[in-house]
Amino acid sequence: MLAALPPHHRPPGLSALSDDTVRPDDIALQDDMAHMDDVLTGPCTPETLDYVAQFLAGVARSAQDAALEQAATALAARRAMGLPTNEEKRVIRSVLRQRLTRQIAI
Repeated sequence: MLAALPPHHRPPGLSALSDDTVRPDDIALQDDMAHMDDVLTGPCTPETLDYVAQFLAGVARSAQDAALEQAATALAARRAMGLPTNEEKRVIRSVLRQRLTRQIAI
């Protein structure tokens, strides 16, 4: 990544890596969940379902949300087997709605 920077913007030498825990931004997380709920509201192509499953699994891991990760993983597994996904979509939307009811103070 550093090689892509112009030479005058590259840091000199090695840098220590931070061991800080990265926490997702609550508002961005809420926006992502609302968007995925909107996507799942309409008709979904197989590619859309694959995207939703992958995206939500990553978001869930970042947010340490085991229930959402499990639901996204279940959707991915059903898609991989070529099986119907109506129940998995319902579960994900239920989990998303639970998360969306949590109000964020701005």
